[in-house]
Amino acid sequence: MITRFDFFTPPSAGAPLTILSERLRRRGGGRAGFSVAIERDDLARDGYGTASYVHMMASAGPDRLFQDGRVDVSLPPPSLRLDARTVVRARGRRDGIAPARTEPSAGVLLITLCALSPQDRARFLAQFERAAGFMTTREGFVASRLFEAVPGEHAGWFVNIARWTSIPAFKSAFASPVFKDIISGGFQPKSQIMLAKLPNS
Repeated sequence: MITRFDFFTPPSAGAPLTILSERLRRRGGGRAGFSVAIERDDLARDGYGTASYVHMMASAGPDRLFQDGRVDVSLPPPSLRLDARTVVRARGRRDGIAPARTEPSAGVLLITLCALSPQDRARFLAQFERAAGFMTTREGFVASRLFEAVPGEHAGWFVNIARWTSIPAFKSAFASPVFKDIISGGFQPKSQIMLAKLPNS
């Protein structure tokens, strides 16, 4: 199944961001998605590029029928559009047992956009699977899904969507020496991390 990602830059310099985080209305055939506003945050990205985007929409189907109140300003055309397929999934666990399922809108999303060359694919995936394996052991990690852009203009690009219960939980894992060792010599300069806080209800 193809998931479409639309990334948006600010409509104008200094314009207030008035987009609300909302889920897409579920459609027939399991088609669903979400729309999130990217937060301006204080994450120490340690070499990851500064986030360029302020809003992301993801949809697994051609229809985008949003709930009332999703947006109170008109969005321009997306600055970046990626059609991608899921290549890696991970779910948090404690002592080998998956945690209780949480509400899809709870916590925070860490969105990592990786703009790589196609020849880096195998090395990146090997590194990502090691990193994901470590993250699944960390308290606060809920789940993640890695998407790879379909062949075309953005071949070699990836989008990782990771859900955490809180920002401090992610910061603790990200600062771990074990994680730093896994990603050393990796692809940080070619990536950017974006943060989206999701409502609790």
